[in-house]
Parts: sequence; C-alpha cells; structure tokens
Amino acid sequence: MMKWRTSASRYFGGEGSEHFNKVDLENILLHKLPAKRLQLADGSTALVTTVYDLTMANYGLERGLNDDNCAAGYDEVKAYTPAWAEKITGVSRAQYHPYRP
Repeated sequence: MMKWRTSASRYFGGEGSEHFNKVDLENILLHKLPAKRLQLADGSTALVTTVYDLTMANYGLERGLNDDNCAAGYDEVKAYTPAWAEKITGVSRAQYHPYRP
C-alpha cells in the first residue's frame, strides 16, 4: 500500500544577494512524497521512496498528493515556478515556459 511521507528541503532563495532578488518563503520547505513499506531479506521492513520522487518533491511538482508547498500553476509564486523565477531574476515568466502564449 502506497503512503505519503514528508521530506524537508532547505530553501536559499529567501536570502538574496547582490546578484539576485530574494523571494521570502519558509527556510525549510516541506513536501509530500510517496513511500512504500517493503519487507527486507532479514524479515524487517523499511519505508522506501525513489530518487526520482525526492527530486520531484524538491522541485515542488504537484503529483496529486495535495502538497501545500507545490504550485497548482505557473503563475503561483512558489519555489521554482516561472512566477518565482521572474521575481528572483527579473526575467519575464513567459520566457521560462516555451508553450505559454
């Protein structure tokens, strides 16, 4: 049975510098990720996930887990969305997604 667990990722975009603007979000971003309990060879069990799932959680990709820190669309200012990148870099969000009109 698949369950979800929470992973924590450090967010550095709120610190800013002379090279980019800051976007204030929580210093630690909590994301939900799918996990499954497997029985190991010695009979014990372990809760496991994949590197892919950890990567997708870090990027804040909403995958149906109702994750509050994931954006529902490109125009939400949440970590790593085009709207977030526009605030960080000053480059229009339309340039970050080639399929946008």
